[in-house]
Amino acid sequence: MKMKLVAALCATLGSAGAFAACPSNATVNGACVIQNVVTTANTMYIAGASAQAQAFNAVAKSLFDVPADVIKITRGTILETSEVGYYGIRGGNPFLVVYKNSGGSGAGIRQLISETTGAYTGITSAFGGVAAGTENVAMTLGTCTGVVGAASSYTATCSSSTPRTADMALNDVNVSELVPGILPPASAGNYVATSALSSIKTGLQGFGVAVNTKLYDALVAQNLREGIPLGTGGQPSIRSADYASLISTAGNIKFASDLLNDPADINLIRVCRRANTSGTQAASNLFFLNNVSGTQGFGGSLNAESANNGDTNYSLGSGTQNAKDCLNGTTPTPPAGGEYRIGVLSLENIPNSPVVSPVETWKFVRIDGVSPDYTYDLNGAATVLDPKQRQQFASGAYKFAYESVLNYRTSPVKAATTAVATQLAGLISQSSQSDLVGFAYLDRTFLDWNLYDSSLASPANKQARGNRASNNSRPLLP
Repeated sequence: MKMKLVAALCATLGSAGAFAACPSNATVNGACVIQNVVTTANTMYIAGASAQAQAFNAVAKSLFDVPADVIKITRGTILETSEVGYYGIRGGNPFLVVYKNSGGSGAGIRQLISETTGAYTGITSAFGGVAAGTENVAMTLGTCTGVVGAASSYTATCSSSTPRTADMALNDVNVSELVPGILPPASAGNYVATSALSSIKTGLQGFGVAVNTKLYDALVAQNLREGIPLGTGGQPSIRSADYASLISTAGNIKFASDLLNDPADINLIRVCRRANTSGTQAASNLFFLNNVSGTQGFGGSLNAESANNGDTNYSLGSGTQNAKDCLNGTTPTPPAGGEYRIGVLSLENIPNSPVVSPVETWKFVRIDGVSPDYTYDLNGAATVLDPKQRQQFASGAYKFAYESVLNYRTSPVKAATTAVATQLAGLISQSSQSDLVGFAYLDRTFLDWNLYDSSLASPANKQARGNRASNNSRPLLP
């Protein structure tokens, strides 16, 4: 009998110990579950770009008093896969931070300047966004599963949601550099002016031109015909002027025969571009079309609502995955015989990494002979594939890179917003906090910068040699 009592006592202690690291407000009757006790003031809703999700997830737990006790929350089967939350104790109180990247940078800013949830009606189809009224619907703690995992890796799923205005937004480019027309003008009771926002620079983010296998092979053939040396690994190059012409209303290139300088090529082309709300699309317009400070440069950017030109079609996607699905041929279904597909992705995307099903087939190409992902390595004195896809733009050799920012409301503002925004931007910008793909840190001076050497320990070679001085229209300078 005594042995049974001892065994029962040990089992009870073991059960309690299993949840000892949970926040105190997440423990109910010995079970680790989330209680819906977070106040509105202690709930932070962050909107913005899909490319910034990796940066947010890398540092989010550090926003809380005890990072190991934080519970990472994902959505259930309803609505969103572009949303994640973190629940724990901050300043001694239950605190919830939610990040949702549906619609991209522009959609995030539109939510941020909304005065009410009723004022925000979603990005219309003319801008290639998601259904009206869904982007600003964020998770709540009303309906959640039990917490599983151990310290530093607790997880749960919540399926309840409610409309919210955003407290801050993570963006690929500055507000003034977004595609013209996607932000509504200030109006009493509906939207505040963008001048009511404060901005903090977080780092330098790279972008690249990606193509499907069919176009990759065709570019290889073109480079060989024209005497353009292939890069390491046989990587071909595309002229920035040619891609600019393909995507611009003012450009003459709309046929494969013109793009590849081959009169016999009669293949169709599909541009897998992002919606106008996307920061990636804004970056593409900045780089290729000279769209500066929110004004059109070399013609407008063609999209699905534009009249298709020649043998080129344009597919719009609100998120990065939409563009990758297009490049992979998942959607829309290619015609018999296939077609060339091309678009712009941020460099945090590595082809087929992690391995997905179906297997990704798209690849990055060089722009004007400069590779985004192959770089010279002092360790071995050879050009190698950069696992972080940042050395080329971090060195300044590859120019397609822009400063990312965090924006937050300053009028009106929650008491906690400024503190969270400042801390979050600081965590993202510090090379000691993370090791992000396609992202270079700005916390090192020009004189300290060195060539890439894969044998050196972190955080060496994470920082950028130059910057754009908080204005992406400026040159990338040391």
